[in-house]
Amino acid sequence: MSHLTATTSREAYRHLDASSLYELILSLMREGGEWCISDAAFELHLERSTTSARFNELKHMGKLEYAGKKPSRRTGINSMHWKVKTQETLFNSN
Repeated sequence: MSHLTATTSREAYRHLDASSLYELILSLMREGGEWCISDAAFELHLERSTTSARFNELKHMGKLEYAGKKPSRRTGINSMHWKVKTQETLFNSN
């Protein structure tokens, strides 16, 4: 990794803390519906690993729920999709 890449990555990380990434992901999902991790990462210009970690955290917080296996928007390959948990879903879950 070059010095420039390392510096740029650190600057990007400082500007996108976890709560900012949560908001980016939730906003994307509210506007665009169901997303797989790979497509969301591509759309948001984030690393897939970073996006995956934030999806997992949002799932554990009760903000996201599984929406089923569906074709990826980019590749057409079936992948796990997620959606924002609605108030109705929050009240019906036990």
